[in-house]
Amino acid sequence: MVRKPSKARLIKTLSLAELRAALEERLSQDVKKIAGLKEKRDKLAAQVEDLNQEIEAIEGAPAPRRGRPRVAKKAVRRARRAKKAAAKKAVRRKAAPKKVARKKVGRKKVARKKVAKKAAGRRKGRMSLADAIAQVIEASGQPLAPREIRAAIIGKKILPSISKSFVQQVANTLSRSDRFKRRDDGTYTL
Repeated sequence: MVRKPSKARLIKTLSLAELRAALEERLSQDVKKIAGLKEKRDKLAAQVEDLNQEIEAIEGAPAPRRGRPRVAKKAVRRARRAKKAAAKKAVRRKAAPKKVARKKVGRKKVARKKVAKKAAGRRKGRMSLADAIAQVIEASGQPLAPREIRAAIIGKKILPSISKSFVQQVANTLSRSDRFKRRDDGTYTL
């Protein structure tokens, strides 16, 4: 009984030119096969489109959706907000202390509250991001890109940052502040 040689043995016996010819033949067969499959896909897509049009013509409207009916998201959100607000009011009514009648409420109290709200984002005595950027640019003496500014701020420990988007915060501060001027190459100066 004669054994067929394995593919590995056949490949070893072929010359380089024969291998190239076999590879090119295989590639051309694959290209033809892909073209045929694409043609078949396009025909089937056309048939599906025709069927959809027939179904729509018979029903008079698109087929109904499966699953639970869609509810307007805004209406659901409004209902949730109203429910939360009602719950908060109920808690406030129960826990609210009795108000003492006062004759005058000065403007100073109102003004203090507004200032306190504005400064709530930054601790007292801590430098703002714009000030830190100005300090870094001034110390370098040359224009810097937002990434370089970020690296300098974190490297010198001017401001602590745990934000993943600190570079974006630096870029936003640079673009919004009038203190910094943008150059054509994307760097900033004072």
